[in-house]
Amino acid sequence: GFGSMSLSNFFLEILRKMEPDNADTLLIHNFRQATSDGRVWPNDSMVREKLVDNSMHCTVARQKMVMEAVEMHMRSDMAEPSGNMSQLTIEHILPQKWKEKTWPLPSTVVDEEEATEDRNKAVKAIGNLTLTSGKLNASLSNGPWKEKRETLGKHSGLFLNKNLLENPPAVWDEAAIWKRSRRLAELVIEIWPGPDKF
Repeated sequence: GFGSMSLSNFFLEILRKMEPDNADTLLIHNFRQATSDGRVWPNDSMVREKLVDNSMHCTVARQKMVMEAVEMHMRSDMAEPSGNMSQLTIEHILPQKWKEKTWPLPSTVVDEEEATEDRNKAVKAIGNLTLTSGKLNASLSNGPWKEKRETLGKHSGLFLNKNLLENPPAVWDEAAIWKRSRRLAELVIEIWPGPDKF
């Protein structure tokens, strides 16, 4: 979510100081010391906070890139080749248009406005996203969780979805989304370590 406008100047400053034998340490040192939004290298807690407590407010292409990286990270070296991931699409498990379909708020909700706000935030969370083929995505559409769970189980070979369905919750709600968000955030941190790991 940080801006990148000042990165070109940042890299020019580093290039001016760079010598052949200090390029890596100089780059890491400068990123570690940076504090402005456009230059900071997020540490693990920043990434965790962003992915768990906030929605993934970014382009679909960026969401897809993150989810593809998680999929590849989940695969062991014994897994079959992954094939062409460019054909995959982002699927929102809890549909973006949940109000219009079969995803009502629980009957126990006291403050409907607050519950609607919470749900709209959860819809955009990383824990609510997965990857599917275009045809599978179309067949899942805005269907209820039980149908989505069964269809994913029958047709998806992705580790991301196999993991989702290993111990699936009976209800796909905000609690399930935030729980999965925490799990996926830890995988993202493994994939892209912060400055404290170098």
